[in-house]
Amino acid sequence: MSAVVAGCTALVVIEDEVVGDAMERAALTSLGWNLSQSGEQMVCYEHAGPAVRLDVHKRHAFDAVRKRMSTVVTVGNGIGALVTAKGVCESICKPALCSK
Repeated sequence: MSAVVAGCTALVVIEDEVVGDAMERAALTSLGWNLSQSGEQMVCYEHAGPAVRLDVHKRHAFDAVRKRMSTVVTVGNGIGALVTAKGVCESICKPALCSK
């Protein structure tokens, strides 16, 4: 779940400062994720072991009509890939599944 919050964000880094939605910044900080200088690489410090890194390869910005956004990320040094998405339940999954 924290990978979705970290990987599926519209935050960027401008002049060493994380810029964007205050709610997204608070969520990222509370989960222990940092945004790199490039604005694309995410580094996780929440685990006791080595840091987990998410590299964002494609970001589909939030679409107000569809009420969702998504990203394609790789985990670590190419260990795996994820497609992360967030938005209203009806936009992400079938309504029957969302009620459970």
